Amino acid sequence: MIRQYTTCMFRSLCHMMTLNYGSRGVPKGVTDLWVDIISMMVGTVMYALVLARITALVTHSRVSENVYKSRYDELCQYMRQYRIPGALRERAICHLASRYQGKWFDEKAILMELNEPLRREIISYNCSNLIKKHPVFKDANPLYLLELLDKLEFECYQPGELIIGIGTVGDCMYFIEKGDVEVASPGYTQILSDGSFFGELCVMTDITKRQANVRALTSCRLYSLSISSYEHVSKLFPKAMHGMETQAQQLLQNLGTSIE
Repeated sequence: MIRQYTTCMFRSLCHMMTLNYGSRGVPKGVTDLWVDIISMMVGTVMYALVLARITALVTHSRVSENVYKSRYDELCQYMRQYRIPGALRERAICHLASRYQGKWFDEKAILMELNEPLRREIISYNCSNLIKKHPVFKDANPLYLLELLDKLEFECYQPGELIIGIGTVGDCMYFIEKGDVEVASPGYTQILSDGSFFGELCVMTDITKRQANVRALTSCRLYSLSISSYEHVSKLFPKAMHGMETQAQQLLQNLGTSIE
């Protein structure tokens, strides 16, 4: 009886594991059968563990890509659910692709895990192109730059998108890292590119509403500085902001307005 049950169990394992001993290759002794059964089970468990480990390595090596794909799919499902027009869908998808470039990171959460000196050093490195391209940052106090860069927020715009609308309340200014924008108001038009900034009137003067439309001409990578962040940095480094404030006054003259 024991031999029959053992043989049945052996045969079942062979079928499950697609093993074929043939009619003559089956062990005849009960002990031999149990040795083979235990060997097959241990081998199967080891194989499963190795396969699981390899799968985990492959999966975790592409975490950011997988999260991006999940976000992309979620966006597509959202737009299908609410029947967003095709042209608007395309713009949203292009924005996502341009901003995250196929990889999704929660940059703020990642940087907050670091100590302040290390976080600021990484931010400074990431914004090195921005510093090099802006003349107002030339020969600036390194402590001022670190404080300013820590307050900047990255933003991305596609060609044709309106960044600033005339008459709207302004709460920040923008630095152009890469791209071209058109600044347009009645009787005034200007093209700004890498190394320029705009929107400073509502931040550095008493003007509260935007004086011009600003539209992206190309794909733009910008950094915004809010009014509260500007005031914080200005209190710490009042002289460092002189260059931008002078340019803001010159812009007021070009627009034909004055500060009350």
